[in-house]
Amino acid sequence: MWALEIPTQISFPLYMSLLSIWLLTFIGLSMIAPTTKQRYITLMIISLTFILIPLKYGKHFNCIYHLPIPVTIFGCFFKMLIWLKKCKQKIKETPPFFLTLFFWRKDYTGSTKSNKNSMTKEKLKSYLIQKSIKLFFRFLFHETCLYFLETFPPTIPDRSYPLRIIDYLLLNKNTFIATPYTLFYCYVYAGFLAHNMDYAYNRFLVIIALIWYIQKNSSDKNSSTNSKVEFINQYLITLLFDTPSLFNQPYLSISPSDLWGRRWHQILRECFFELGYLPIRSLFLKYQVLGHDMGLIASFTCSGIFHEYLLTVLLGRSTGEHFTFFVFHGVMVIVWDIIWLPISKYIKYFIDKRLTDFLVWNCILIFSTPWFIEPYIRSNHFHCISHLLCNNR
Repeated sequence: MWALEIPTQISFPLYMSLLSIWLLTFIGLSMIAPTTKQRYITLMIISLTFILIPLKYGKHFNCIYHLPIPVTIFGCFFKMLIWLKKCKQKIKETPPFFLTLFFWRKDYTGSTKSNKNSMTKEKLKSYLIQKSIKLFFRFLFHETCLYFLETFPPTIPDRSYPLRIIDYLLLNKNTFIATPYTLFYCYVYAGFLAHNMDYAYNRFLVIIALIWYIQKNSSDKNSSTNSKVEFINQYLITLLFDTPSLFNQPYLSISPSDLWGRRWHQILRECFFELGYLPIRSLFLKYQVLGHDMGLIASFTCSGIFHEYLLTVLLGRSTGEHFTFFVFHGVMVIVWDIIWLPISKYIKYFIDKRLTDFLVWNCILIFSTPWFIEPYIRSNHFHCISHLLCNNR
């Protein structure tokens, strides 16, 4: 009897082809919102298959060139779920999926018109120069951190960081938790991860600005092409001026909500908000405070699932440290509002409140950072990042 055998390993070109086929299939079937239950279920099955392919085959590929793929795949999967969710709410008003895939701007028209009317070659050139200068200094900082993190890594125990804390505090075991240098190294490593993503994102913006500058020069010489590139111009304007920064100086955060809500990875935040916070909050309409807190936990749970997915795809294993780390920080957002904010109202009479909030929060952050960073150090994940953005040196 004939049976379907699923291969345990495939070539990288076939792997990329499978992902592309499933994504294009979803895009093709989502040109209009699904009006039948069968079509809706079909799109859901396609999205689930799309996200499972890297779990099956991703661990077999070298992380040097595979690292960006699971991030992109999971981001697209989140967008698929958000689109399907909105189809359930307002079928007639839902645009095709491909129009929402790269849309993360809160205000698509706010500054577009004014920028479009006032944008000249001189202003665009000035923008490009300023971005390039900032990118150069980002490069110097990037290389400095890169050298430090590659050259002086600490020794990390096999037992996870939270379990070592439990051993020491609750089980009275004389367990090594972390040295001051390990805490410092992990704190720098976490900052480097944010800087690394922001550095890559700003390189992308500089390339986009450069392409736009070249296109604007050519279109000025040939005015007949202006109408043909109008849509591209509008998209580039919104990308450069209406898109929020990927990171907003996370090292200046003064509370957990300030870090995770306003300063850390603003693109993915929308996905966690749509798929975690809003659905759970809607279950507690009569208890708004409880609904808000449960929505926060659900949002951080989505973030934990996302990071565990990345580790599983890249390394073939998951320790649960990232999941519990983000759930812990979700709880910290709630605890901060309940316990620390009332206390800080009295402290502000003796010392600056923002300074106190900054010091207390960063103490919590420093002591919890190994929880997030140690899985990366054990798996030599830094090797993937450094080679990914440093030309395979």
